[in-house]
Formats: sequence, C-alpha cells, structure tokens
Amino acid sequence: MTTHEGGCLCGAIRYRIQGNGLMLNACHCTECQRTSGGAFGMSLIVMRDALELTKGTPHRFEKRYEHGRHKVFNFCAECSGRVWNEMPRIPQIYNVKPGTLDDANKWLDPVAHLWLQEKQPWVPIPEGVLRFDTQPEDYGAVLKAYAERQARS
Repeated sequence: MTTHEGGCLCGAIRYRIQGNGLMLNACHCTECQRTSGGAFGMSLIVMRDALELTKGTPHRFEKRYEHGRHKVFNFCAECSGRVWNEMPRIPQIYNVKPGTLDDANKWLDPVAHLWLQEKQPWVPIPEGVLRFDTQPEDYGAVLKAYAERQARS
C-alpha cells in the first residue's frame, strides 16, 4: 500500500497517510477561498484510520454554521498551517489539506471542481473533470472518478 507523509509549514506537525485517499476535489466556495487564502481549497478525503499523527499535537478550531454544519479545523499552533478538517457528522473521515503532503506535486490532480458559481473568474477549470455549480448532493460520481483514476495510475 502506498504511504504519503506530510506536515505543516514549520514541521511541528507531521503525519502519515496509508493509501491515496477516497476522493480529491477542488472547492471554489467563498469559505474555502477564505480558509485557504487563495482562489480555491483542496480536499483529500481519507478514512480516519488511514491518517497517523507522527509528530506534534494540532490545535483545534470549531466552527458551527447557521444551517447546522459543524467543522473542526486542525492546525499548527506555531505556524498556523491548517493540516486537516473533521466533520463530526461524518466522524469516520478526515479532510486532509493536500498541499501539506511532502509529495503533493507528484500525484495530486482533482477529479472534481465544486462551487463553480463562486469561483474566481480568472481560474480555468481543466477539461475532463467533474463540475458542480454548488455542493454535489451525491458524491458517488466523484468517488467513482477518483477510484478509476487511481486504478489507471
């Protein structure tokens, strides 16, 4: 099984992931723009058991939204680098911030782009990826596309 390692900017938080995760997407919603400090955020969805913390203890910030959603952001207290999110309504998965992986430039390629209605107008969307104007109601197509891409790699 493939293993990937990563961590925050300063190295105080380090982790290891077994496998390539379940799904990789780019989200263009304004919240992801704000939390990433960029034009979009990326999410690598992994099973909670696949992530092993190997160094440090992340600090946590909890955000409750008006419509009932709840997220827990895990980040480094030293450099403030966000490493993964938890969604208490789906406790068996983590949303790893894939830019924190040591080998991110070698294999990450989102199969889906979400919330295109809020994307920055200058960001091009590659051909051949799934596109959603908002949040998909069913992630089945995204999971399938990612699994197929991983099988071809």
